[in-house]
Amino acid sequence: EEQSYRLQKIEKSVYRINRQLENILDFSREHKINKQLIPIKDLLKLELAQIIAPDNIKIIFPKKNTLIYCDKDKFRNVIRNIIQNAVQAIKNNGTIRIKTSENKNNVKIAIENSGSTITEKNLNTVFDPLFTTKPSGVGLGLAISKEIVQMHGGKISVKNNPTTFTITLPKNEVSVK
Repeated sequence: EEQSYRLQKIEKSVYRINRQLENILDFSREHKINKQLIPIKDLLKLELAQIIAPDNIKIIFPKKNTLIYCDKDKFRNVIRNIIQNAVQAIKNNGTIRIKTSENKNNVKIAIENSGSTITEKNLNTVFDPLFTTKPSGVGLGLAISKEIVQMHGGKISVKNNPTTFTITLPKNEVSVK
């Protein structure tokens, strides 16, 4: 039994290291994006199927199935990073609520969670590469997410009460850089 426990620990460590290396490689690769209009709920369903959220966390989808203009695969990474962080921030029972809104030019996606808030000091650094408050984290998830959002010509920000990550994307093709 002791050996089985050690093997599980080793497997988890190898998995975590592999994921961290993939994040590092993904961060350093040259990015090409292939944008298309995608219904937000389709994107969320695809990604939530990959995330293991405990039963005590309720995930509430947006009411409207807003179309977002994005690279589906790259943007799934953004959704995954934010939702995984939200799951980790919620210690016991909690809620992750995803809302969308739009105007003539932009679509906004707000992902809020009922977990612990981010300290004021850390609000300004959560998107910095290698910044993490997690013992097993590398601090690349949100840095990569920010880069992907910027590649789409968009912006990402975070605020507290409740902790909410807001992504603003242009509705149509815009020249980036």
